[in-house]
Amino acid sequence: MKIRMLEQRSGPRYDGRTWPPVGEDFDVPDDEGAGLCAQGSAVPVAVKDADVEMRGAESPAGAPEDAGDAKPAVKPAKRSSGASGRG
Repeated sequence: MKIRMLEQRSGPRYDGRTWPPVGEDFDVPDDEGAGLCAQGSAVPVAVKDADVEMRGAESPAGAPEDAGDAKPAVKPAKRSSGASGRG
């Protein structure tokens, strides 16, 4: 897990390495990173994985890039001010 330190920590880490300066990104085991983030000492950093396929990054012309943004193809019918249609 890659994290960014938000506060300076004193003393060495469990493996003898020094803590990085505030604002620096560094790699830690997932459980250590989760603990540091949970206590507010660090935040996770997004890492672009070269092995992950980016779907929709190169959409064909005219195709929506995200189906979540698609608008309905049919507009809802307007209600008439006449009879309610109840029988």
